[in-house]
Amino acid sequence: MGMEIALPTIVGFVSGALGTGLGGIVTVLYRTPSRRALAFLLGFAGGIMLGVVAFDLLPASFRTGGILAGILGFTTGMWSLALISSIMPGNTGHENSRSHYLRTGILVALGIATHDMAEGLAIGSGYVAAEMLGLRVALIMMIHNIPEGMAIAAPFHLARVRRRKILLATLIASAPTGVGSLAGVLLGEISPLILATCLSIAGGAMTGVVARQLIPDAWDLEAKPFVIAGIAAGVLTGLCIIFSL
Repeated sequence: MGMEIALPTIVGFVSGALGTGLGGIVTVLYRTPSRRALAFLLGFAGGIMLGVVAFDLLPASFRTGGILAGILGFTTGMWSLALISSIMPGNTGHENSRSHYLRTGILVALGIATHDMAEGLAIGSGYVAAEMLGLRVALIMMIHNIPEGMAIAAPFHLARVRRRKILLATLIASAPTGVGSLAGVLLGEISPLILATCLSIAGGAMTGVVARQLIPDAWDLEAKPFVIAGIAAGVLTGLCIIFSL
């Protein structure tokens, strides 16, 4: 593998790992939170994901590949997430809180991993156009991934998973960024339709996680004002990151 292929791939892996890793570190530094803090934390994770989908992934997909590709990809992502959720072990309705949050964390990680693949495609195709463009995209994606790392780590933290394993989960979820970067370089000028479809599928999967897991879980904690505040704070955090870069 020549350096013209290896370098963008390495940059993609580092960009994803640093961003989600930092988000994971921020989350695991907190001790086990109270019920109200749990409600806020889950709402915050859901808000971040909704903000990214509504104001970043779907608009980018529509601009790149058109409305039809975006809608089809979004629907595919939603149904794929629903299928994965239905066949996952423990989907019996009799889970204890720990296994439930563990399952939620896995679904969040899967949704964000799909998103990271699309980000990697953007990094790799940026490198094909110009090296500095690829580096700028990688830097933006790294900062962009910090709250996503928080969204992955939060349910695992609530499931009382060990900190080292939480950080490992964030790193594993970020790996598709490097894989996507490699694919973007190998494919050269990436097809706009492929990139748009990846973006919208990621958006659908992330929305499915929020709708099926994060918000219902937060609502069940019976601290509704804190859920609402968390969602609002998450959406605003996502907006600040998206529009400041």
